[in-house]
Amino acid sequence: MKEETIRVKADVTQIADGTRYEGSVSFDDYKFSYHLTFGVHLDKLSELAQKSSKEALETILFDVKDEQGKSVVLDEESKLLFVSTVGRLVMEFYESPQTRASQEGFLGAMLKHGEKDITSLKELGFSGVSIGSSTEYDLPKIPELMKFLESYKK
Repeated sequence: MKEETIRVKADVTQIADGTRYEGSVSFDDYKFSYHLTFGVHLDKLSELAQKSSKEALETILFDVKDEQGKSVVLDEESKLLFVSTVGRLVMEFYESPQTRASQEGFLGAMLKHGEKDITSLKELGFSGVSIGSSTEYDLPKIPELMKFLESYKK
């Protein structure tokens, strides 16, 4: 018997290198937008997670909204769900050689520091700069995931 799955589609856009990211994630028909702020830079977060995954999770500020734009309250289990989906994409994006290469030079300086330096870019004639990534995959329909999604049923 084939295991039931749910289709996950997620995208991420870098706001500030290693610390702030935003995007969207959908689990079949359930759609959410998110903004993640890491209290510890991503290159130090994995070290912290090896010592204490709970402490690492507590350094992440989650701002998640449902399809209607209402804030989603995340308990510890829900935060783990978001880290296992969106957090994984953010880490893969952050660690990719293309992302690391894009962080070099003038453009990289703008990308690393985020919105506070966008004014400088506008003065030079740029309207904005962003880089990002997206992914799709199937996830087993585990009870915790389904319970979370059902609480946000349309």
